[in-house]
Amino acid sequence: MSSNGGDRNRDLGRLFEEKRRADESSAPSLRELIARPRDHRAPRARALWRAGLAMATTIVLLASVVLLRARMSRAPETQLTPVAAQIAAWRAPSDVLLQTPGSDLLSQLPVLESHASETATVVFEPTKGVER
Repeated sequence: MSSNGGDRNRDLGRLFEEKRRADESSAPSLRELIARPRDHRAPRARALWRAGLAMATTIVLLASVVLLRARMSRAPETQLTPVAAQIAAWRAPSDVLLQTPGSDLLSQLPVLESHASETATVVFEPTKGVER
């Protein structure tokens, strides 16, 4: 290591030591800290903040319930306007191209038949440990 690097390290160490001593000298003693009266404003402020938050939450919930009930109480519109009915009934001319051979199988559930009587007649011979 060069002497220049060593000088910098010593200078930094000295500066940190001076800063630590300055901080220690400005700190109050433990007896002074214990003797100080406690500030009771902070818990009151926290309680007011919590109460305000609870009130705001309650107001938002009540407004949501009122709006939802108002929306649900409206009679549902069961009849479409003529334009909407015409749009809903429209079919693209190219829909015919989507009907491919076997596409009807995709719209039906498969029927699985039970062949219990056939499987009952099959006898499985043990093969493990049997010489061939």
